[in-house]
Amino acid sequence: NPPADGQSYVLWFTTDDGQPRRGGVVDVSEKGEAALLIELPPGTAVSAPVYVTPERDPLAPAPTAKPLLVALLDSV
Repeated sequence: NPPADGQSYVLWFTTDDGQPRRGGVVDVSEKGEAALLIELPPGTAVSAPVYVTPERDPLAPAPTAKPLLVALLDSV
C-alpha cells in the first residue's frame, strides 16, 4: 500500500559498523507496486539488515520509525 499522507517509504542499508545509511525513497503505486533501482553504497554490510521505514522527512539522516519491511542483502 502507498504510505500515509505526508509520509514516504525510505530504504535503509546497514553499514559495516552497524549504522543506518539512507538508500532512497521507495515510490509505491496506488496498486501497491514498487520498484527502486539503487547502487549499493560503499561500506554497506551485505550480511546486515536492509529495511524500509515510513518517514515524514524523506531526506531524514536516520530512521525515525520502526521498520515495515526487513531483509538481508545476502538472501534477497
